[in-house]
Amino acid sequence: MKARSLLVSLVVALTVVACAHAPASVVTPQGKAAFAADQVLVRLQEAQNAVIVAATPDAAGHVSLPKPTADIIVSFTVEAAKAIKQTPNGWLAVVSSAWTSAKAKIPANVAAQAQGYILAIDTLLAGAGASPIPMPESNAALQQVIDDGERFLTGA
Repeated sequence: MKARSLLVSLVVALTVVACAHAPASVVTPQGKAAFAADQVLVRLQEAQNAVIVAATPDAAGHVSLPKPTADIIVSFTVEAAKAIKQTPNGWLAVVSSAWTSAKAKIPANVAAQAQGYILAIDTLLAGAGASPIPMPESNAALQQVIDDGERFLTGA
């Protein structure tokens, strides 16, 4: 139940952020682009964290999302963060293509369980696609997504 509540919060947050604008104090085009880029990274990390929580057994040993499905989504977030680092000005096409491939790997019998996470990432990418956002090549949030995802995938 905790994971479901987290998921609902995540979907709402991503939907709001996809349409959000930089604060009034951010006035330059470069500042607005940096703000938008940061929001994409923050939401990518939130999506990854929600999936990890959903795939982590609770006290009774139950999970909201099977580990193999979580592995697909977390692998995508790690690869997305790496792509953003490598192609800061062309990341959206690379990441969108990777997401399409990742979604196709999610088994049909668990697609309903993963639907909220799928929607969250779809919304994030659709919001970013409204106006392509150049990403910083070096960002602590990017590295955090990579490190957290790799720890989850390797069980470390």
